[in-house]
Amino acid sequence: MKNIREIAAYSLVTVMLTGSAAFSSSLNNNQLQDKAVKIAYSAVNPYKADIRTQRIPEGTVVKIRMETPINTNNSLKGDPFFATIGEDVKVNDKVLLPSGTIVRGSVAEVKKRSFLSRGGTITLYFDHIVTPVGRQVPVFSRITNCTNLSSKGDLSAGGGYLNAVANNLDTGVDIFTKTTVYGVKGKFKQDTGIPVVLTAPICFAGGLIAGPTVFLGKSVYAIVKKGNNVIINPGDRMEVTLLQSLDIPQN
Repeated sequence: MKNIREIAAYSLVTVMLTGSAAFSSSLNNNQLQDKAVKIAYSAVNPYKADIRTQRIPEGTVVKIRMETPINTNNSLKGDPFFATIGEDVKVNDKVLLPSGTIVRGSVAEVKKRSFLSRGGTITLYFDHIVTPVGRQVPVFSRITNCTNLSSKGDLSAGGGYLNAVANNLDTGVDIFTKTTVYGVKGKFKQDTGIPVVLTAPICFAGGLIAGPTVFLGKSVYAIVKKGNNVIINPGDRMEVTLLQSLDIPQN
């Protein structure tokens, strides 16, 4: 009986010691986790709280000067580019983005020029602005004023077969008109000595042949001709409009 009591006592003490150790370990782990959270919070929170910003409102127009050459002939989707702000951006007479501030972006889409006189198109996406204090601020904008800007917001060299035919028709009519006027006004007579009564119908007939011939020839050529490229050179300027407001850090 005595041995049984001793064994029971030893077992009870062992269980109590094991439970105490587990509880102590759990408590220590929880304390360490709480301490780590407090350290992380104390390191990050004051940094965020100290940032001062000023807002550039949505709809603000920013003048951009391109610094990277872009060409639909050799630029690819995803190619990066950078530009600079060409004129101070002010809010309440305070300069928030001075002239020369860097704007970075990438080529979002490229369509090469092709036959039937179809010109190339390119879509540019502005990613972020690098502020004067060195912070990168995402920017959401669209190009609103630029050479070759299409109604879709991309840059297009235009063209297309129907446009080429229309231009060729204008050229043919212009040739016919000038030739006819040349004969009627007597300039042909002054050069050749032939009476106007003869120069007028001669020039009319010449224009009637030359005009349609030029029109037909150019229209046939427009089928196999490729359109133009969109070319952006360093120094070219455009305007972009902010689609969302920008909060510019001041420190």
